[in-house]
Amino acid sequence: MEEILMFIGLVPILYLAGRLYSDIRGKERSGELDLDNVKENVRRSNGFWEWIVPIAVSFAFIYNIVATAAWFVGELIQIALHAAKWIFNNVIIT
Repeated sequence: MEEILMFIGLVPILYLAGRLYSDIRGKERSGELDLDNVKENVRRSNGFWEWIVPIAVSFAFIYNIVATAAWFVGELIQIALHAAKWIFNNVIIT
């Protein structure tokens, strides 16, 4: 149970850090869904599915948060690998 609560608490922090990092560095976050596009696609499909629009947009919003957090973790791993490579090349080898 503690692991789930820690994960739920960690994802918003990673999301906010990822948004801040991408805005400062000017990097594009990959894998995000356009919420307006999701809403319009569900509405165009059929009038019967109009009730599912809030559910689909909510899931797309949650997906965007998790995708941004995962993207930021990938960026952190990439930075750590570059730092380890630099240390290996400039400190250990020389």
